[in-house]
Amino acid sequence: MISFQGLIDAERLPDIKLATNRLEESVADGGKRRVNIDPGYICAPRLVLATTKDYSHRVYLGKGYLPICTCCF
Repeated sequence: MISFQGLIDAERLPDIKLATNRLEESVADGGKRRVNIDPGYICAPRLVLATTKDYSHRVYLGKGYLPICTCCF
């Protein structure tokens, strides 16, 4: 896990996920992903990660982004 010192607005998460997708693609080997980067944020009630994989409990928020409430506190 990697974390950063600076804080972000949750609204920026879709754009950050698009940037990490481009980074994943740039280091892919023969079209196969070598790294998986799921950016997210943590706040008092929850940990949220961004994904592009649809599933019944994920709600689409635009730009190919579906948040995952990974953990509730």
